[in-house]
Amino acid sequence: MVPSRSAVDDEIAGFRENATKTNSLVDRLKAITLPDPDDAADDLGRYVETKKRADELDAKIAETDRLIDEIVYDLYDLTEEEIEIVEEAVAE
Repeated sequence: MVPSRSAVDDEIAGFRENATKTNSLVDRLKAITLPDPDDAADDLGRYVETKKRADELDAKIAETDRLIDEIVYDLYDLTEEEIEIVEEAVAE
């Protein structure tokens, strides 16, 4: 059975009253909520600090790796030629 007009009250075919409303681009742009510039600046500052710490840690890790390599080369008494062979093999 199809509901009669009185059964759907003030709705058309069971849709909300504003279901057929067309929002213009201007209306949608007005509805956009932009982030607070201060919050964005704080977030950017935290990101920059975190990136700086990460870069410092990467540099420390690279230096530690280099020192470990030197110790291993000394322990095995490798020549410069042998060290080059090992480093080329590891780089691949």
